[in-house]
Amino acid sequence: MDKPDCDRDMLFATYRHFGLLNRILSRWKWIYQNRIRPELEEGEKYTLLDVGFGGADILRYLDHWSKSDGFTIDMTGIETDPRALEYVQSQSWPENFHFKKAALSDLLDKGNTFDFVISNHLIHHLNKEEIHQLLSNSEKICKRKALFNDIERSDFAYFWFKILTIPFFKNSFISDDGLLSIKRSFTFDEMRQLLPMDWKIQRIRPYRLLLEYENSKH
Repeated sequence: MDKPDCDRDMLFATYRHFGLLNRILSRWKWIYQNRIRPELEEGEKYTLLDVGFGGADILRYLDHWSKSDGFTIDMTGIETDPRALEYVQSQSWPENFHFKKAALSDLLDKGNTFDFVISNHLIHHLNKEEIHQLLSNSEKICKRKALFNDIERSDFAYFWFKILTIPFFKNSFISDDGLLSIKRSFTFDEMRQLLPMDWKIQRIRPYRLLLEYENSKH
């Protein structure tokens, strides 16, 4: 799906399927309840940035959970792939959602800041230099917490993902790209060695790595 000439219908089907797959595997409700929700106070307004929003399903879930708890979060998603922007623009969104074709560095150059900065399955697409740049920029633009959720490479994860996805996602890139993503991803020890001093890493099931930065100034 990263290829610029890939089939548009299959790409958009992949974006749609992200919602189901991430809800089952990516543990964002746990992350919200344990990492974001404790930071929220009644009557306050917050901002959240999703770097590489894909199908924007994570933003939609976070918006639903936070509103159910009585909180207001202004949701912004950025992507460098114009096809993702085209996909989200074909749907309806609440007024507190904003989508932009931009890189994190573009927002940083404009002086933008956000209470929370998140990403899902972005890290494994980057090389080591790009990861260091992403983490550095996230520290500068984040007022409270940065939370980057990604896959942990594992032979078992590869096997089970293949078994569970091939029969059900034949008309999208979910299975092929997911297996490639598992191969590209990092182990816990590999990722820990890449992290700057102020970042924490936690392994969460199934086969997830959560990178966390907390701004001590807030």
